[in-house]
Amino acid sequence: LVAHPPTVAAMAAAAATEEPAVLAADPAEDVDMGEEPVEKEDNGGTKTEDDEMAELLKLPAPERIGMAASLKDVGNTALTGGQHEACLPHYNKGIKLLEGLLEIGPPEIDVEDQVQASTLYVSLNLNKAQAHLKLDDGVEAAKASTSVLRVDTKNVKAFYRRALANQKQGNLEEARDDLTKLLEVDSQNKAARQELVQVREKIKAQKAAEKQRMANLFSGDSFYKAEHAKHEMDLEEWKREQEKRKEGGEDEQTFEDWKKARDDKVKEEDRKRKQEMEDAMKQRQKEQAPERRSEVVKHDDLELDEEDKKILEEAKKKGYYHGRLHAVPSAAAPTPKALGEAESPRSIAPGGKPVGSAWNANGTTFEERDCSDKVRDSLKSFLSSMSVGSAKDALKAEVTEVRSITGEGTRAVIRGSIRYGFELKVKLAFSVHVRPFGERDWKEYKGKVTFPELTDHTKPDDMRVETSWKNAPTGVDKESAAHGMQNLINHIIGELERFKTELVSSETAG
Repeated sequence: LVAHPPTVAAMAAAAATEEPAVLAADPAEDVDMGEEPVEKEDNGGTKTEDDEMAELLKLPAPERIGMAASLKDVGNTALTGGQHEACLPHYNKGIKLLEGLLEIGPPEIDVEDQVQASTLYVSLNLNKAQAHLKLDDGVEAAKASTSVLRVDTKNVKAFYRRALANQKQGNLEEARDDLTKLLEVDSQNKAARQELVQVREKIKAQKAAEKQRMANLFSGDSFYKAEHAKHEMDLEEWKREQEKRKEGGEDEQTFEDWKKARDDKVKEEDRKRKQEMEDAMKQRQKEQAPERRSEVVKHDDLELDEEDKKILEEAKKKGYYHGRLHAVPSAAAPTPKALGEAESPRSIAPGGKPVGSAWNANGTTFEERDCSDKVRDSLKSFLSSMSVGSAKDALKAEVTEVRSITGEGTRAVIRGSIRYGFELKVKLAFSVHVRPFGERDWKEYKGKVTFPELTDHTKPDDMRVETSWKNAPTGVDKESAAHGMQNLINHIIGELERFKTELVSSETAG
C-alpha cells in the first residue's frame, strides 16, 4: 500500500489508537448486527464474487466506506460470538473495498473520507488477525498485522498480535523483535513486558535444546564424532596457548584468530617441506645424469651424403626412430600426430592391459592425450551420488544437480603407468535436510556450491570453495544446516582420490 500524505497518516494513526490497548485476548467491538450485502441474480444467471466486487469498487468512496463499516459490524458479531472462521469473509470483503481508497489522494478523494477509510482498514485487519490467532493460524495472523503496520507504523496491537503469530510459527526471535518495538512505543505496557520475558525464556530453552541435540549427534557413532573431538582438542590447545600468552604479558587471541594463525603456520611448513623435497630431487637428478654434452654434435658440421640427408629429412617429418634399427619399414612408418580421445590404446603392458599407443608398446616413453569429455562425464556421474548424514543423525545433505563442469582433462602414460589429470570448474546444487530437536518433520534448505579450481593435484586444505543459500536457514537450524553443507563439501573433496583411481580402473578393466 502507498503511504498516506503526512496529515492523513497522522489523523489515521490518532484515530486508530483510540481503541483500547488491551492486547492478548482483546475482543473485537461488540456492536449491533449490520445487514450483509448479498449476491443477486439477474437474467443471465448468478453473479460471481469477483463480478460483484468489481461493481462495488466503482461506487463512490463514501458508499464503499459505509459498506465496509457494515461488514465490520457483521464480522465483529461473529467474532465475539466465538465464530472465528465465519467472521473472516466479512473482514476480507471490507478490506478489499477499502484498499483502493488508501492508494489515491486528493482531489480524487476527500481527506476526511480517506482518514475514515484508513481507520476502518486498520480495525478490520486487527480483528482479522485476532480471528486467525483464535484459529491457530499464525501465518495469516502475521500477514494481517503487517498490513496494519504499513498504514500505522506504531500500532501496539499490530505489534503484539504479530508477536503472538510469530510464536505460533516458532519464530521466537521475530516475536522478540516485535515486542521490543512495541515497548519502544508504549514502555508501560504490562502485557507486552510479560510476554517478552516469556519469549526470552523460550529462546534460551530452544538454544539449550539445540545445543544438547548437537551434543547427542557428536556422542553417537556418526560422522560428526571425529570432527567434534578435533574441535574439543583445538579448544584445549587454544586455552593452554592463551595461558602462556597471559603469563608472558601478551594480548590474548580469539579462538578464530589463533586457529587461523596455527593453520597458516602448518600450511607454510608443508610448503617448505615440499620445496625442500623438490630441490633435493633436482639435485640428485643432476648428480646422476650422465655427461652428454661432449656427445652432442651438429649435423651442420658433418659431411652428409644423399642417404644421410634423406634420413634426417624423414626424421623431421616422421620422428627420430623412423627407419632406424629395421623396427619400422621406411614407407610404413607413421607420421607423428597428436592422439585424439577416440583413439584407444593398442599395446599391451606386462599385466595384460592396454597402456601406450602402437609406437609406444611398453609405455616407457611419455605420452599424453586429451580426455576432457571422458573426465567431465565421469566426474558428473561420480558427483551425482554424493551424500552424507542419515535419519539417525537428524541431518542429511546431498548433491541434487551437477549444473556445469568446464575445463580440461588429460590421460598420460608415464613409465608404463596410466595417470589422469584435470583442471576443472564445477558448479553443483545441493540440499540440506534438518530435523529440529523434538520434531518429526524435516526442513529442507537448498543452495549451490562452486569449485573454481578443482584439480587432480590441489591439496584438500587448499581447495577453494564458494557457497550460497537459495533459502537461507534461520534460528536454530542455521548452525545445523551450515554443518551439513560443510560435511558434504569435505566428503566431495575427500573422494577425489577415489575418483582418479576409478578413472584408471574403468579403462584397464575392459
